[in-house]
Amino acid sequence: MLKAITKYDPKQASFRTWLYRIATNKIIDHHRSRAVIQNKILHLDDVEIPDESDFTKQMANSDLAFRIQAYVGTFEAETQRIFRLKIFGEYTFGEIAKMVDIPEATIKTKYYRMLKIIRKEFEDEYFTQ
Repeated sequence: MLKAITKYDPKQASFRTWLYRIATNKIIDHHRSRAVIQNKILHLDDVEIPDESDFTKQMANSDLAFRIQAYVGTFEAETQRIFRLKIFGEYTFGEIAKMVDIPEATIKTKYYRMLKIIRKEFEDEYFTQ
């Protein structure tokens, strides 16, 4: 905007409209530049094709993970939060204790109790993979 301020003409548009037009053009430019990167053609030599058994395992694991997350959703909110902070947020027990204002020992107890329940619930599937 500062580079183009000398080109601003109040007779053509208000200052606010002029600024919006600059912003709009910058966004369009940004998306155009990303489209060029995204449309890059890949050569077959550059692409690693996964093994079919790996893909099947990945799909089975993602399905199991989805069902475990749904199961975790049935626990009380505080326990869910501890689980998600530990698994997805990768926080330490000490950090989680500070966030939820509960003693660290209680956090560990709730977390490991939940893991035990989850393992028991999914033990048929968990041990076969």
